[in-house]
Amino acid sequence: MLPSLHRGETLSELREALDHCIEMVRKTGLKQTLRLEIDFSPANKGEVTSIETIARVNEKIQKTPHRSTVFFVCADGTLSRDDPKQMELIQEMAETARVVVPISSKAQ
Repeated sequence: MLPSLHRGETLSELREALDHCIEMVRKTGLKQTLRLEIDFSPANKGEVTSIETIARVNEKIQKTPHRSTVFFVCADGTLSRDDPKQMELIQEMAETARVVVPISSKAQ
């Protein structure tokens, strides 16, 4: 029956969607969903001697979520990837860490 649905177009669409889902599982590492839905309806009134079908291929593709980027607001209103407060702290630590160590010229 599947090869006959919509002159084979449904089966072709299903194969393409299957390949796409597998590719996306490998690419994203996330679960993907593929559904084939077929509606069956009587094609005539009274005694049902023929059935009409409508087929749909539905993919539920989950993409890799985009990661956020953090920017810090500088005093002048511009954005920076470096935290201005952190830079001040590093400079303060560097200044307070300067210790003069006397070097003895005499070897013991």
